[in-house]
Amino acid sequence: MSTEFVPLSAAQQSVWYAQQLAPETPIHIAQYIEIEGPLDHELFDRVARIGAHEVLAMNARLTELDGVPHQVLDPDASVSIPLVDLSGEPDPDAAARAWMRERMAAPLPLDAERLFMTALLRLSPDLHRWFIRAHHVIQDAISGSLISRRAAEVYTSLANGGEYVPAELGDYRRVLAEEAAYRASEKFDRDRAYWTERFADRPVAVSLSEEMAEPTADYLSRITVIPPGRTAELAAGARRLRTATPGLAIAATAAYVARMTGTEDVILGLAVSGRTTQVALGTPAMLATILPLRVRVRPDMTVDGLVRAATRASARALRHQRYRREDLLRDLKLLGERRRLYGPVINIMAYDYRLDFAGLPARMHAITTGPIDDLSVNIYDNFDGTGMRVDFEAHPDLYTEDQVDTHLDRYVRFLQALGDADPATPLREIELLDDAERSRVLDEWNDTVLPVEPAVVPDLFEAQAARTPDAPAVTHDGVTLTYRELDERASRLARHLIGLGVGAEDFVALALPRNTDLIVAALAVLKAGAAYQPVDLAYPADRIAFMLDDASPACVITTSGADLPGTTPRVLLDGLDLDGVPATAPADEDRVRPLRPGN
Repeated sequence: MSTEFVPLSAAQQSVWYAQQLAPETPIHIAQYIEIEGPLDHELFDRVARIGAHEVLAMNARLTELDGVPHQVLDPDASVSIPLVDLSGEPDPDAAARAWMRERMAAPLPLDAERLFMTALLRLSPDLHRWFIRAHHVIQDAISGSLISRRAAEVYTSLANGGEYVPAELGDYRRVLAEEAAYRASEKFDRDRAYWTERFADRPVAVSLSEEMAEPTADYLSRITVIPPGRTAELAAGARRLRTATPGLAIAATAAYVARMTGTEDVILGLAVSGRTTQVALGTPAMLATILPLRVRVRPDMTVDGLVRAATRASARALRHQRYRREDLLRDLKLLGERRRLYGPVINIMAYDYRLDFAGLPARMHAITTGPIDDLSVNIYDNFDGTGMRVDFEAHPDLYTEDQVDTHLDRYVRFLQALGDADPATPLREIELLDDAERSRVLDEWNDTVLPVEPAVVPDLFEAQAARTPDAPAVTHDGVTLTYRELDERASRLARHLIGLGVGAEDFVALALPRNTDLIVAALAVLKAGAAYQPVDLAYPADRIAFMLDDASPACVITTSGADLPGTTPRVLLDGLDLDGVPATAPADEDRVRPLRPGN
């Protein structure tokens, strides 16, 4: 068969454009399959050659026709799987991981003759790892699963003496045709209407990091496995909530973001396959996307209410999953804007990762599902009874290793608490912190006791006035007093008050407007050694009379225009001439009684 040129699908175009914008960032997907037992490399290599003809998308090369990216499909392309023998290394496992890391860091340009690489690593005669790395423009996560299963099936058949029957894995040309037909259909218009209406307000998504960064292929990865017993309890809790474990995980992720950030409008990224037809489900290709999953999370919601809200939002998103996020960004006029469409990504990896190569047990292991721009929560619901695996992949410019560890531990604990809770329990009652975190927040962070030398306010202010005499101290209505001016004016008024017999343990009422005079008077009272009693001139006369009678102040500092009840002696600021009074701060020898911190 001859080569043919076909346009890229919408999913492929999004990857192609992303790679143009970040040419140095590998946009790839990778996995390895660990196979236990004496694998026959020659037979395995034959399987690879066969597979090259069955998986049309893997043979695609990219080119441009009239400035438009196209893919070149070559059904006659051939491939072999080189054997990398690491069995003689002191630590074959470490050597294999180092070998894969080195290949993952190698360039994989869009104009390469082949957009994938593969090899068989031999760690021992009875242990191999089949490594596959592909550019995301030709493969997504489901593709890796389909290719691996087909390889295991063909290997098993040939190893058992069966004959190979040529076949194409899925129907890549039909998938591309379905995609083109969809984008020209009323269904595409209905999907667009759904998404643009749901995000018409152009919300700004929040995440666990306040900053943003460009996508990277180098990310922090932390993994934990929930033990089988607890995994079974999670499944039982999910059934009580009329959902499955993945549905509970999605709801928990939304609630975790809400609790950690204080937002009620949570927008997660939901990784989906982009496949809604049988032919697409069985064809290796790049169709996956990430949808913005918007869930309203309120503290007064019950656990059951949360799960129902997340389930409804997920179901609606999945019904419209073929409409891509790039289309939504374009329709919302957000292309090129530096803002989040969604926060953390939740990726449910609902595959059975177990394989069988002619009786040799094997298991798939994901290395990467693509670049990370913030935080990805990957849920692997293992089917082999080993428990549910939870991976956190985080952008290293946005999170530290300790933060990722803490988030992962706290998230898993929160997920299990949701699964254990009575469905009627309010979300605010689901514990988020463990004992150590709660002690840190309540005890350590509030342990702010510091040794402080005994002092009184006038001494502290006068020390500051000596340090910054010309700095503004108080400003009101265009009038500014420096620290020196405020100190001198308050010291003169304090000496006048002392002359009236005002001293420590006395009260002086302040019935003044809120201006610079009020600040001068308050500081003067403190310099004299007394305490001030604010009196709001807007209060009713009977209330002011009660306050003055109850406190029995030595005097009241006010102005001649103030109408005050009672007979408390007045000090009228607007009629007071203090020009001849020293401006130096009064000391204990000047006061009626000494001023002490205990006054």
